[in-house]
Amino acid sequence: MKSKVSGLMFLVVILIVSMFASIAGAETSTVGTTGKYDLGDYSLYANIQGVSNGKPTVIFESGYGDDSSIWAGIQSVVAQHTLTVSYDRAGLGQSDNVSENKKDAKDQVKALHKLLNRAHIPGPYIIVAHSIGGTNARVYADRYGEDVAGIVFVDSSFENQEEALYEALHEAFPDPVDYDAFIAAYTGQFTVEGSHETVLESLNQAADTVKHDPLRNIPISVITASQEQISEAFKSVWFGFHATLASYSDFSKSVTAENSGHYVMLSEPQLVINEILNLLN
Repeated sequence: MKSKVSGLMFLVVILIVSMFASIAGAETSTVGTTGKYDLGDYSLYANIQGVSNGKPTVIFESGYGDDSSIWAGIQSVVAQHTLTVSYDRAGLGQSDNVSENKKDAKDQVKALHKLLNRAHIPGPYIIVAHSIGGTNARVYADRYGEDVAGIVFVDSSFENQEEALYEALHEAFPDPVDYDAFIAAYTGQFTVEGSHETVLESLNQAADTVKHDPLRNIPISVITASQEQISEAFKSVWFGFHATLASYSDFSKSVTAENSGHYVMLSEPQLVINEILNLLN
């Protein structure tokens, strides 16, 4: 009789332990809420909207110097369809700052991956990336490709853009004094997320991913702005860059934002939303 009681008590203890373990597991896997997340030596701010419903989570990746608020209008719409996350990279918005040597694409991608884990954001992800954020999306796909369900490139940067830009500026500013002044202003603007050299390093890191062909089987949409180009010659080159970017995937779509300059998500938000939902569905 005593052995039966002991056996019953043991079973009860096992059930209680299992119950608390299940509760603890459920708590640790709960999707996080909007706020700052500790990554160890600094914290990043994430704006989390929508609910996880079995569809991919949409991650918004901003251009240089832009915080998560740049996506406010689009995120609120997309969040009606799935879980969404926009965030402030280090040194922007409500996030903590870090040293300049932690602000190239590889470092920012590692930080984003850690942030998504800290906030228990389920994959796979559709990354919506503007400008230099496009290099981060490509590096993310190269490093964590199994987590990426699609990418929307919004007038993305491209690895050869600096050479083409300088050539176009030579034509636009034939006077050497004017040219030098413009170049100084252009390169000098890169302060909040590392220097111009940091940007060049990120572009090189994106170029390095091509040898691994990480985008080949990932559905992508490449949106190109048609307005506010430096010149018609540069516009042609810019569209050529994006055609090359689209060629990196066997499941790509090219879209022209006819009425937009670089900030397509502000001037033609519905176009960007449509491309996100197309990939989502």
